Amino acid sequence: MLRSILRSGSDADVAKAVDYAKCIKLYPLSQAANPPATTFVDAINSVYDSTIPYDLRFFQSLDRIVQTEPWLPRDKLMIDMLKSIGIEKGKPFSPDAKSQDILNSAAREAHALLESRYEGIFTPPYFDISRWALPALPDYLKASQDGFSDPDEYPVDSRGLIFTFAFFTPKHLGEGQFYLMTVKDKNGQSFDGSKNYRLTVPADAPVRQYWSATVYDRATHGLIRDMPRSGRGSQSQATKEHRRFGGHLFRTEGSARQGVELGADEPQRTVRGAVPLLWPRPASIRQDVEAAGHRADHCSVSKESAQ
Repeated sequence: MLRSILRSGSDADVAKAVDYAKCIKLYPLSQAANPPATTFVDAINSVYDSTIPYDLRFFQSLDRIVQTEPWLPRDKLMIDMLKSIGIEKGKPFSPDAKSQDILNSAAREAHALLESRYEGIFTPPYFDISRWALPALPDYLKASQDGFSDPDEYPVDSRGLIFTFAFFTPKHLGEGQFYLMTVKDKNGQSFDGSKNYRLTVPADAPVRQYWSATVYDRATHGLIRDMPRSGRGSQSQATKEHRRFGGHLFRTEGSARQGVELGADEPQRTVRGAVPLLWPRPASIRQDVEAAGHRADHCSVSKESAQ
């Protein structure tokens, strides 16, 4: 799955980003001398559910990974543990009815444990005058940024918690991107999808590429289904039109339909908000980005036009 950072949402910039993405080639290393054409699939009309199913389906998905991927040295401690529940490389995973009940119950229990720990990551807040926090744990950040290479430390609990809602690991957190997140309003009450909230962002926010604000489903940590939009950002046309107010205004869309709206009418649904900042200023921009292959001479579409 490829993601491009667009200069705007215009048809022309979207087309440039698509053309740039198609410069990427994916093939087995054994075919590098004569690589086959890469097939690209436009998934715009497809529902891709990447949320975690806390039931038997989780173990079925885990089995598929065990069967298709090689064991990394850091994960080999799981080999015998997974054998004990019937997941073993080269063998079918087919638990009987009693085992399925146990696995379903275990998944629900794990979900409850992770949820109980989730709100702990918002303490302390990033600013002591607000409830926004950096959604990361120090032991996990330290281990992930050096590839979990420390033989005496492996923060498996923190890693598990982070991947219930983040789904990726930045190699250098804060270099090129920065995320703040919250699950409560200024009064300490959990967000409620049926209520209205306002987020005001200064018109001249200190970012180089863009900033955006996104609302997620608190239960699944995924985007809320069937919404006209999941977020707003500095590149959104409606946001640009509200600069005359001296800032950018956002509202979750409850009963009111005014201002710049973000969200949908979702009674009884709890939500969380996240604000990613791309290329925050000042930032330490690594010079090896160019050396990593993001150069215009690798493709007929320039890097500048696809940013």
